[in-house]
Amino acid sequence: RGPGMLLVPALVMLAACAPENPQAASDCGWVLGSGAKKDCMAQVAINTFRTDPIKGIAFTEEEITDTLQRDFVYLQVTMQVDASTNKYCDRIVDAVFKERCTTRVQRPHLNRAEGGGPRN
Repeated sequence: RGPGMLLVPALVMLAACAPENPQAASDCGWVLGSGAKKDCMAQVAINTFRTDPIKGIAFTEEEITDTLQRDFVYLQVTMQVDASTNKYCDRIVDAVFKERCTTRVQRPHLNRAEGGGPRN
């Protein structure tokens, strides 16, 4: 085996391991794979909403360019952070995500206390 053989398992591990609690887009910069990177960026957005909703909106609009991914973030923010209002649902373009979002707002018992997200 050559020295390059050791690099392949290391890259596979990096692609599979996104940061647990990313706080900035730079935390996702090294994540390989478009799905893992999108998940990481969505988590940054959700974490940002928890501390500063205005910055959360700005981050989502500027850093998440895929409309469906952005809609998913707004749905998750409504479910996990603030299910008391349609303000994030109103930003959703996709009809299915928008309906899910407004249903969550109309049925707050579907969310855990303290905005912890849906019950399992």
